[in-house]
Amino acid sequence: MPFVARTREFLSNPQQFLNNANISTRRQDEMIATINFLLQQAGSVNLDRIVEHLISQGHAIGPTQWQQEVLDPLRDSGVFIGSSNRGYFIPRDRDQAIDAYRFYVKRIIAESQRSGILADLIRRGGWGLPNIQID
Repeated sequence: MPFVARTREFLSNPQQFLNNANISTRRQDEMIATINFLLQQAGSVNLDRIVEHLISQGHAIGPTQWQQEVLDPLRDSGVFIGSSNRGYFIPRDRDQAIDAYRFYVKRIIAESQRSGILADLIRRGGWGLPNIQID
């Protein structure tokens, strides 16, 4: 269970994980609370339930904030929280890991197709596309 092991490593020293990934520790308490909550769950948890749990624990956070300031930084630091049509989860076996992978790849493909449509419209407008490099 590499995903669970990774979350436990994070919990033992969250600041080191975040600092190594050059990520702000601003929402560190919410990250820890999210991981602990998801570890207690047997399956997927929808976003509203995660946010409700965090609010009940005294954290002031909304769904968009959670996705941008908790979920994304955790993933960027190497703590991968899976997502699917059923919600968010920490993969515990191969099937859950593959489900998360499929969902993620499908989203990437869909966004790639949308970016192609956008690029086409920009070109039709007579505008050039900038060179984009990922840091």
